[in-house]
Amino acid sequence: MMKVPENKQQLPLPHLLSLLCLLFCLGLPVYAQSWYDDARNLVSRTQEDLRHAEDFTKGKKDERARIGNAQKHLSEFDRALSRNKFDKGKLDEAIEDIKDVIDHNTLAVEDRDALTRDIESLRRMRATRGK
Repeated sequence: MMKVPENKQQLPLPHLLSLLCLLFCLGLPVYAQSWYDDARNLVSRTQEDLRHAEDFTKGKKDERARIGNAQKHLSEFDRALSRNKFDKGKLDEAIEDIKDVIDHNTLAVEDRDALTRDIESLRRMRATRGK
């Protein structure tokens, strides 16, 4: 058994528990933020793929509008993630919008493939709620 020198004071149990709770509560937001880092990176990559696809649709109003809708819903979803909220509704809207872009826009093969991969990744992320 280990002896504690008489001149050393031990923290009373309530103080020790309070300190542990404080450390836990301060660390939780940092940990939660990292939960969604991968999700936010995926949203960013998808936004970039949509911007690249948009270059191909210059002058086609309906096609630009479909891309704009997808970008808007992705941005709204990302904004919620930045507040540590996983908004499944906005993600579902964004996935449907991207699917409309793939189904109805004139796209280069590379853009169509990239957006198809993005949809698959977004659906996997939805299934795990970004974790």
